[in-house]
Amino acid sequence: MNVDTFLLVLALHWEWYILALFLSIAALVPVYKGFTLTWYDPLRYSVVFAMFANAVPLFLYFTQNMTTEHFCYFILSEGLFWLGIVSLGKKRATFSRHTIKYSDRIGFYVFIVIAALYFLFTLVTYATIGIPILMDSSRLSVYAGTGGLGILARFNTGFSIYTMFYSFYLLHKRKYRPLAYIVLACCIFFLIATASKFAFLNILFAYWGFKFFYLQELPRSGKTLIYLLVGIIAAVVVLLVQTAGLGGNLQTAVIGLAVRFAAFGDCYFYAYPDNVLSVVEVQNSWVQIFAGLLKPLRLIADEDVASIGNQLAWYVTPSSVGENLGPNARIPILSYIAFGWWGLLFSYLCGLFLAFMLFRLPLLLPKGIISAAFFTYLYITLNSSITDFSLGISYWFDFVLNFGFILGLMFLFSRQLTLNHTSAQPL
Repeated sequence: MNVDTFLLVLALHWEWYILALFLSIAALVPVYKGFTLTWYDPLRYSVVFAMFANAVPLFLYFTQNMTTEHFCYFILSEGLFWLGIVSLGKKRATFSRHTIKYSDRIGFYVFIVIAALYFLFTLVTYATIGIPILMDSSRLSVYAGTGGLGILARFNTGFSIYTMFYSFYLLHKRKYRPLAYIVLACCIFFLIATASKFAFLNILFAYWGFKFFYLQELPRSGKTLIYLLVGIIAAVVVLLVQTAGLGGNLQTAVIGLAVRFAAFGDCYFYAYPDNVLSVVEVQNSWVQIFAGLLKPLRLIADEDVASIGNQLAWYVTPSSVGENLGPNARIPILSYIAFGWWGLLFSYLCGLFLAFMLFRLPLLLPKGIISAAFFTYLYITLNSSITDFSLGISYWFDFVLNFGFILGLMFLFSRQLTLNHTSAQPL
């Protein structure tokens, strides 16, 4: 079932979708209330998006577009996944009492280097392949055949978060405020230019990370509605620019955004009707799951393993075969295709793993501006695994690249500061 067919079925049976959405929301309300604190929190968006996504299988079952076996597996898999998160989850994540020597000064030096590289890499990308939002191809294929330029995007993922995070720190300390405002303005432009309808949320998440992980307080809720409206406007602008060449206007952009919410569960209406998920070929389950990590390490070739989302899209829309597009394979789809009914155990373990990383890992990290900034990036990255666990794993490579680079900068600056301090000591 493609998007157009799903929307047609939804229009004909909208009352069943409303019921399905209500039940889906009710099921995740305990997670929403128990483990998210504000609309700045990336986890809250993951939960809300899951509410919309989970409404789709319920709707498909109500309209007899899904087998009872698949429906039962979906309920059990999704339930065990969130049970795993709840098992280790808590509202507030605290860092250890240890600190990094010269943390504030090192943090500023790292900011200067990271921000400069972020701007440089972004401008090189624009000059070489163009601005993504103005390109006709899928944003997922922007770096295809660019001769390794994709590595810049992998670095920029972490660089952008650190740059925005530290800019908020400068504003808080009332230091270099003009610089901070200019940097944030450029970051907003770059985020919109990525052509991702929800990339603008990253600036909200960076601000939340600064307030929550560094200042140990929650952002004021008074301006939340304003920021959300700005985010929605940014998403509409992205859609307007993308559809301008096809005669799109403001109305079609707004409708497109609304449809995007209804289609958060696109993997379900691609996979469940007519048992399409049975056509997905998986030669090795673990290679399939970790392909996003193995491919950039050159341990397997891109053509060796097609993602589950790619295969579903190619089957439903044969004209798209070979293109890098398709829905995100949420845990019930990924686990069932990879392990059958044993995937229920995998679903629970995935929830436990994410809960540990999201809520327990900070206890092992030193407190300070650098740790808070980097954990904010990790927290945002881990939330992508809720949408698509295999896709989230592909971001681990980006994480390791950024972590290694920043760790190297910290070592160099720390060593230089130590040498300067030692040489300044009287004999």
